[in-house]
Amino acid sequence: LILQNSENIRQIKSAAQDQIHKLAYYDSLTGLPNRILFIQKLSEMTRDEGADGARRFAVITIDLDHFKDINDTMGHSIGDTILGSVGKRLGAALPDSAVVARTGEDEFAVTMPLSDGGFNSRDVAEKVQNVIRSEPFRVFNQSFQIRVSIGLATYPDNGTDPDQVLKNADIALNRAKEDGRDNIREYLEDFDRVVQQRFQLLNDLRDALDKNELTLYFQPQLDLHSQKVIGAEALIRWWKPDQSKQGGAFIPPGVFVPIAEQSGLIVPMGEWVMRYACE
Repeated sequence: LILQNSENIRQIKSAAQDQIHKLAYYDSLTGLPNRILFIQKLSEMTRDEGADGARRFAVITIDLDHFKDINDTMGHSIGDTILGSVGKRLGAALPDSAVVARTGEDEFAVTMPLSDGGFNSRDVAEKVQNVIRSEPFRVFNQSFQIRVSIGLATYPDNGTDPDQVLKNADIALNRAKEDGRDNIREYLEDFDRVVQQRFQLLNDLRDALDKNELTLYFQPQLDLHSQKVIGAEALIRWWKPDQSKQGGAFIPPGVFVPIAEQSGLIVPMGEWVMRYACE
């Protein structure tokens, strides 16, 4: 009886450990590896050397375009079903050597050795895109055509450690979304410069709002019959002080307004415009 109880306790502990491991490293919705395990898999692949040294592999990050609209209009139960189907479709279509993970709410990632089957990284990305596009996802007799934006980076060409390669794939993914979505972008070093400039501009814009560096120009609106001014359009402008440019320069609205919109800074900026215009 004592031996039997000991065995039962051992089995319970083993099951508990398995459950803890599953919760820590796997996505509960799709059953796929999560971001933590995905990075661990990338680390293992960087240590796995082939005949010619370190093996090359592709890292692909995938964002389901406008997926938030499905959740907002159809409900999260349908959205969750689609996410599960996306994971299954990717897993079934890619070789066993590929690792498919769910890394965010509507984001997936794939890594695969490029030595397998003569694939290059663009081949893998296009295969992923075609797998999702191949046919609509059907849920409760409704059909959903999903499109994806894809970012692509290659080890060791675009980074020599897992975090760097994944980061660069994410940068390429953001570029794909900025370029209109439903496309593939391969990482280029120039993307880093653009991201850094955007980040710096966002920080400067926050400071500008705090330091009252923004101003409004008022463009009159005329009644063409009476030739009287009947209103004005408030146009926001930003004069950015810069010692290297003889005191500063105007930053075009077409540059800083989209950054404000994407970051959420457009809300306090809009409040500032209303208050300043009224004053």
